[in-house]
Amino acid sequence: MKNRTLIKNGLLFSGCQDEKAKIQDILILENGEIVNIGIIEADEEVHIIDAKGKWMVPGFVDSHTHYDTELIASPGLKESARHGVTSIILGSCSVSAIYNSPEDISDSFTRVEAIPRDIMLPLLQKEKTWTNAKEWKAYISKLPLGINVASFVGHSDLRMHAMGIERSLQDNETATKEEQDHMLHMLNEALDAGFIGLSTMDNPWDKMDGNRYWSHKTPSFYSSWKERKKPD
Repeated sequence: MKNRTLIKNGLLFSGCQDEKAKIQDILILENGEIVNIGIIEADEEVHIIDAKGKWMVPGFVDSHTHYDTELIASPGLKESARHGVTSIILGSCSVSAIYNSPEDISDSFTRVEAIPRDIMLPLLQKEKTWTNAKEWKAYISKLPLGINVASFVGHSDLRMHAMGIERSLQDNETATKEEQDHMLHMLNEALDAGFIGLSTMDNPWDKMDGNRYWSHKTPSFYSSWKERKKPD
């Protein structure tokens, strides 16, 4: 049984500073561990892939995606994987799919990111069982993910949940001390679950979808930097 793979004759670009691309071979174990890079002699115990005329590069990291619900429908994320992306980051632009109802989440996502609401909303209504970051992580961890996933938690997501969606979308409406404390609690809860940080948004062109708050800006926009500061 051949439990090693030898990729031969590829043009390897390592990404290291001042290191130019050159023809190399890569020996990989069955578990995906790279054990040798160089000019490697093949033996009968390896599966050989001829990469002549092709590039070999480290996996790309896509640091700005909005696959937060797409990975539910298509967890392989093949559209990214086939372009060499091996890791993605969700929860960008202050919107994440953690704390709110399917309708509130869909209204904050779909117009901002040109995601069809008639697809996203029914999918969340069918699948969303989680109510916090830990539960979301447990749900995602059971999916057959095709690439690595990390996520921010969205400020709009936190603000809608702490203040209610209507108040979170009003000019000159500031979160109370209790609401700020609640947002901080949710943020810490997400960080403890492995989220990588908070995403926020001040872009006035990002607008809400749906019939209730059409064309309101996303909740994060309405917050002040004073409100975002950690409560005393």
